[in-house]
Amino acid sequence: MIVINFIYCLDENYNTQCITSIFSILEKTSEKANFFILHENPASINKLLQRVEGHKMTNDIVTKKFDKDSSFFINLEKSHVSAASYFRLYLDEYFDGGLKYFVYIDPDVICNLDPVFTIRDSIKKMSQKSLNVGAVTEDVDEVKSSNSSRLNLPSQKYFNAGIMIINLATWKSETIGIKLREILKNSKDKIVLHDQDVLNLFFDGDYLELSPYLNFTVPILNDDVSKKLNKFEIGEVIFYHFAGNRKPWQLKGLFNPLAEVYQNTYRNLFNKKYHFDNMPKRKTLSILLETISSRRFLEFKFPLHYIYFMIKFLISK
Repeated sequence: MIVINFIYCLDENYNTQCITSIFSILEKTSEKANFFILHENPASINKLLQRVEGHKMTNDIVTKKFDKDSSFFINLEKSHVSAASYFRLYLDEYFDGGLKYFVYIDPDVICNLDPVFTIRDSIKKMSQKSLNVGAVTEDVDEVKSSNSSRLNLPSQKYFNAGIMIINLATWKSETIGIKLREILKNSKDKIVLHDQDVLNLFFDGDYLELSPYLNFTVPILNDDVSKKLNKFEIGEVIFYHFAGNRKPWQLKGLFNPLAEVYQNTYRNLFNKKYHFDNMPKRKTLSILLETISSRRFLEFKFPLHYIYFMIKFLISK
């Protein structure tokens, strides 16, 4: 049986999240897996990798350093997206086509169910239809706009690139990576959502539409979470994708009804109650005071630890 390959792209700001994501897959998969990490600074993640290297479902973990010119990556100022998002456009430069198919996965994704059968079935369909990529088409109502219309895509389809199944062998033989990078350089006036726009401009609907349960993007606002949960069988979600600018390791994101999916996985791996990151002191104090006065902290699984950690964080700053 061919081992499933997962590839992550990140910088050191997402080290903990990446390890948590890998751990979530290892805890759910029914078959051993390979993990490949394209990283801005691989040395920064090596110690954390020790937490998952010895897992019984780990087959191999390989890290590679991204060393290409990133000066022309656009729309990164004041964005929750980093330059590492664009690393996806260079996968052909760093990985052997012998991998054939692999799953690209963002580090803000948590595995909820065994993904093996669905991934293998999707790969089979991609092969039968001679398609080079599989992805989940975005729900226009959910994202509040039509990105396909913004990019004038004839297919009127637009996919989320947080999880993709890719045929790397054909990406190499058909020089798709080179073509993607050319779009990035030549279509800067069109690009808003970074490399995701680049990918959609190139494929324009020519992809296998994966089950939405393979990339369940978690809405930012609580009301939107409730609406989406009513449309899905929550017990069938394979991957939760915490897209957007309110992550479950940030204070505002912690109030998301699905934040515990991430925090519980982190808890089981690191034996700590919560993961908090990227918190400005002024906003942290404001949110803490509001949380205490409204008693919203009582909603958390470990409310007293939450208060303790926040106070400790503020003192340290």
